[in-house]
Amino acid sequence: MKKYKPPKPDELLPIEVILDAGLAEFAEKGLSGARIESIASRAKISPSLLYYYFDNKDELYLSVLEYGFRIVFEQLGDKLKLETDFMNSFGSGFMSTYEILKANPNITRLLLRECVDGAVYLKKLREKHPEWVGSNVRVMVDKLKVAINAGLVRNVDPERTIALATASIFLILGAGPVLQLMNISEDFNDDPYLWFSVVIDIFANALRPS
Repeated sequence: MKKYKPPKPDELLPIEVILDAGLAEFAEKGLSGARIESIASRAKISPSLLYYYFDNKDELYLSVLEYGFRIVFEQLGDKLKLETDFMNSFGSGFMSTYEILKANPNITRLLLRECVDGAVYLKKLREKHPEWVGSNVRVMVDKLKVAINAGLVRNVDPERTIALATASIFLILGAGPVLQLMNISEDFNDDPYLWFSVVIDIFANALRPS
């Protein structure tokens, strides 16, 4: 049951305003450190109005997580549909994911925090959208299977190969400070774009038919 009276018509606002504010707050402080009052302040609304849209912080957090995933997967899905060849899809999909996450750094931070905290809400999100969460991964797995059957790439485990490639995207984006500390050469560059290119080359060479 909602505890607050419905807002006046002139107080209603696009739900994305609250979700964007929540994304920034949760990405910065995590679920435990975030405060409803702070999220309301970011959205320039009263806490009571925020509670009109969401019953509690957990509900808001799950909605924010879903919101972030939709941004990534819907944009990426549109790009993957443009390529029919697996290797072209793999390279463009990898780099497209990087571009989407680069444009939305709070999504990367939120997902990394969620994984460190045990991915409890990611599991809830998967239960809520079993057909949606892994849709782009399934597209790539199916394309890889077609390429394997055609003899265009090595006979590898399609599911684990795509899962590992997908996970490496977030690992690279989250490893920026570590890459800076490594300073492996005088011309070292920690630009994630270059690291993504290296990973694509590694996967491409590993998948070449022997």
